[in-house]
Amino acid sequence: MEDSAQPDLDDVIARVRRGDREAYRRVIEATESVLRVVVAAIVPEAHQVEDVVQDAYVTAYTKLGDYRTGTNAVLWLKAIARNLALNERRRWCREQRRLNPRRAGNLAAIDAEVIAAADVAPDHLLEALRACLDRLGGVGREIVHAFYWSGASAEAIAASSGRTVGSVCVVLHRARAALADCVRRKDDHGR
Repeated sequence: MEDSAQPDLDDVIARVRRGDREAYRRVIEATESVLRVVVAAIVPEAHQVEDVVQDAYVTAYTKLGDYRTGTNAVLWLKAIARNLALNERRRWCREQRRLNPRRAGNLAAIDAEVIAAADVAPDHLLEALRACLDRLGGVGREIVHAFYWSGASAEAIAASSGRTVGSVCVVLHRARAALADCVRRKDDHGR
């Protein structure tokens, strides 16, 4: 959503505050795709995105009185969504560590990296990463997902995919390089 739409969104929020619950639908329609990108860049599993985004809108609705008109409703909503996504990620990682203690070290390291990145990464870079991940094809995407989102080791990925550990590491290296290059190009063009 562009800043030029901000006054309109502030007007819609004012209508919601006055009791027009249907107006909240316009807030959702105007911001849903942005919130999905923010949440999807943080939560470890795709099926969690919908729940976290819905929770963000429920939380925002209950806290509309806290929003200060003119301060940027989109950033306010994104902050709510980001915090809920980080909480969900922490919950999921705790559960995964409980279920599989052998992966605890990997999950803790990945979790710390994602949380640190989400706390400092500008939104446009998170959006660029999400777009680049969507463009990453086939085997590279599958292995990146298994390694970073599911927390599988290179050995486990190799065993389940019929590849050698070395080839999994090569695919990961190439995929990371491709993602870094893609994000860098998007960032250069976006500024």
